Amino acid sequence: MKRNFVLRTISLAAAFSFALFGLVGCGSSSENDTSENDNGNNDTNSKLVIRLADSPAFDSVFWGFAEENGILDKYFSDANVEFEIFSFESGPAMNEAFASNSLDVAVMGDVPSATGCLNQYGYKLVAGSATNNQTCSIVVPADSDIQTLSDLKGKTVGTSIGTQQQYFLGYYLESAGLSIDDVNLINTASETANSIRNGNIDAGTVMIPVGESLAEEGSGRVLIDRHDRLATSFLCVSDTLIDNYPEYVENILKTLEDTYVYALDHQDEYFDYLYNTTGTDVEALRETFFEYNKFHVHEPTESQFNDFKNLIDWMMKNDLIEENDFDVNSFFDLTFIKNINN
Repeated sequence: MKRNFVLRTISLAAAFSFALFGLVGCGSSSENDTSENDNGNNDTNSKLVIRLADSPAFDSVFWGFAEENGILDKYFSDANVEFEIFSFESGPAMNEAFASNSLDVAVMGDVPSATGCLNQYGYKLVAGSATNNQTCSIVVPADSDIQTLSDLKGKTVGTSIGTQQQYFLGYYLESAGLSIDDVNLINTASETANSIRNGNIDAGTVMIPVGESLAEEGSGRVLIDRHDRLATSFLCVSDTLIDNYPEYVENILKTLEDTYVYALDHQDEYFDYLYNTTGTDVEALRETFFEYNKFHVHEPTESQFNDFKNLIDWMMKNDLIEENDFDVNSFFDLTFIKNINN
């Protein structure tokens, strides 16, 4: 089984080019021609290409790690399938790829998942994939006069717009009687930490280990990093893959769960792989990543369904998406996870 790993990270802007020029080819779950017969028709050796998304900016490289350790081979060794693994900066960039039929499988946070489902970007949520109640911190420069959340009013705050971090920022602000509209919000995405270091913003949201690292190096100070809202990430699979190749979807879920288990049991190996493939400084992650993130492919609970619906209501209230009637159940296809559980 051949696997192609695309080293460059695809940002939201780059996703447009990704969609136009097709790094893998046109169409979702495309078939890769391996040979042709005399009349030009593809023979039976054509491979199905399944495009997978990793997100190194959020320290998530599980698909590449699965290939590296032979876990993809475990469930697909006899399948006529080729995997392409792409590196994306964030969920919004993945949504752009889904919308252009250039991506088949991704793990995304609840905010981009909700955005993609509401905009009918051509995928379903087939399982929950991780839960976390301490996803991000709000960090200010070390010499900042900001001492409380209330002090953020009127300040320039950087975040990764369209992701869980934006929602957590809103959650934090509302706990202090403020809202997103009370700050000057800018999209610093993966450059938030550098923006803090350089003093380009008054505050920013970063993953908790990054916030701790900024504090240790003396360039930042953590304003807040604890809250009581549980975040759920979802495994998103393209409608084309579900409709045309359902026999592979269940194996994709099994592959991801096995990869999570292996990574948890071999954490140093996972962090070495993350460093070797992305250059990420992993030292701050070693003691916290698997503590804060509970990786497990699971059927979403009633509470997670309700949280997801409440999230969508919040996004509409804050004009992040247009108000419309929706049936949250239509965003999910839990057939495959139910089969596994049974």
